[in-house]
Amino acid sequence: MVLIKQARDRAVRLARMDDHSSLIRLSDTDGRCVYLNMTWLRFTGRRSDEQLGDGWCGAIHPEDRERYLAVYRDSLAAERAFTAEYRLRRHDGVYRRIIDRAVPLLRPAERHRGFFIAGQDVTDQKIAEDAARQAVDPVRRPGAMAQRLIATASHDLLQPLLTADLLVRRLGAGDLAPEQRDAVRRLQVSLNSMREIFTELLDLSIEGAAWMPRPECCPLDDIAARVGMLYEPVAAEKRLRLALYLQPLWAVSNTVMLERVLRNLVDNAVKFTRQGRVLIAVRPVGHEARLQVWDTGPGMAANDLPSIFTAYHRLDDEPAGTGLGLYTVRQMCNRLGHELAVRSVPGRGTVFEIRLPLAEPYL
Repeated sequence: MVLIKQARDRAVRLARMDDHSSLIRLSDTDGRCVYLNMTWLRFTGRRSDEQLGDGWCGAIHPEDRERYLAVYRDSLAAERAFTAEYRLRRHDGVYRRIIDRAVPLLRPAERHRGFFIAGQDVTDQKIAEDAARQAVDPVRRPGAMAQRLIATASHDLLQPLLTADLLVRRLGAGDLAPEQRDAVRRLQVSLNSMREIFTELLDLSIEGAAWMPRPECCPLDDIAARVGMLYEPVAAEKRLRLALYLQPLWAVSNTVMLERVLRNLVDNAVKFTRQGRVLIAVRPVGHEARLQVWDTGPGMAANDLPSIFTAYHRLDDEPAGTGLGLYTVRQMCNRLGHELAVRSVPGRGTVFEIRLPLAEPYL
């Protein structure tokens, strides 16, 4: 019965991967390809038996092949995740730019078993980025080294600031003398100002950085629970209920950047919602994981939705802010390779949804 269940579970996982929009490969411990999903086969236009083993790399552009394989072999030997860009020949002979994100196939208490590799066609995105570089960029970008330094410093400083803010809010809820309550209020205002400055620095540095986030297996329920804990006091202060609907799912992403995206979305939801609740949800849908933020705020008209991710865009009734929050969310999701969707009904609320590839096939 155990073998039957394992076979059935494997069949379900393979069916999910066949269905996935990414170009998915599985390799063994020697780096030889043992599985290609239907998306890969349709893209290359070649049969599976022609591409298993080492046959798949024949479709890589000759100028990129050795460089890609060197990264592939080094990462395989070190049993570490990697991200690599290369050109892959499509079935019509046209080379398209692909970004591979690879994660070692591991199980608890087991040895390395190869790689799970998901590739995305980023040709159109690269063309758009090249065109954008020739125009005036809405966000000024410092050098790459400065960006990385700002991102690291801002993130490291933001964590203790959020903790301090949480403690000050709890202190303010206690029985205090008037002068003590006034001191707590002033401290809270100062902490909020510092948090906004560091948040903007982190957003700008992540959005403008040239480096790619390192892919890893991320526990979505843990990330959502951490963000929920940080914003629960803020929601309670507005008499909002912050609810969690979590399922224990893992996805391929980058924990720091994904948590930053979720914080931005929850921050917006709490800021704009006057009554009701904010819900953070983690749930599986088919072959994907969905990370969602629901609110019962004012909602948005359909004709406003396309422009909300534009830099410095603010709605007429929006509270004071930089207008960079959702712009940065979209840029970070693009960097991570995640689809970002939004639905909204005026007068009823909004839901933002991040769609990520499930990591279950290799956990």
